[in-house]
Amino acid sequence: MPKHEAEAKGAGFLSATAAIKSVCTGEQWAKLLKAIAPDTAAMITSPPMPVAWIPAKHGSEIIRNAYEVAFGRRDDLLMQCAKKQLRSDLNTIYKIFVRLASPQYVIERGAKLWDTYNRHNGAVVARQTSDTSAEVRFTGVVTSFPAFWIYQRGAIVGVLEATGLKQPRAVLTSGGASEPDAVIEASWG
Repeated sequence: MPKHEAEAKGAGFLSATAAIKSVCTGEQWAKLLKAIAPDTAAMITSPPMPVAWIPAKHGSEIIRNAYEVAFGRRDDLLMQCAKKQLRSDLNTIYKIFVRLASPQYVIERGAKLWDTYNRHNGAVVARQTSDTSAEVRFTGVVTSFPAFWIYQRGAIVGVLEATGLKQPRAVLTSGGASEPDAVIEASWG
């Protein structure tokens, strides 16, 4: 049991919620809203400040219910949400920078940003495994669940697509499910 509750920046919750809502039909969104806990619903009706630290459980609940309730356990729709969130989080200057950077650099930099947006929720490290692949290693993630890893795969594919790559892949090669550790292998080319 961690000493502190896992927290995330409000910005992540806001952009994940917006991305999920944009992929949902009206009916799917209504079902999701009925399924979430009252304190998470309150975060949607009275959004937190983007810089505020909020319990990470709220973002997890939105992602879990999007996958389970709204999308009927469809991986492709949840990955689409993660890619949309990533694209909306990149402002114009970052989009230009990402477009010019190597896929390897972008993945490594993205892994380093984990600590900027998460606290008391593990660590992420990326390392190059070949000219066209990288390993993204998650350790000690206390908010993990099966859909969390699908969402992370979508975010990795989204960042690779932002560099201009066509059809990059992100495959869970170890861990996942509700385990705190996992490895996602990203590949392109």
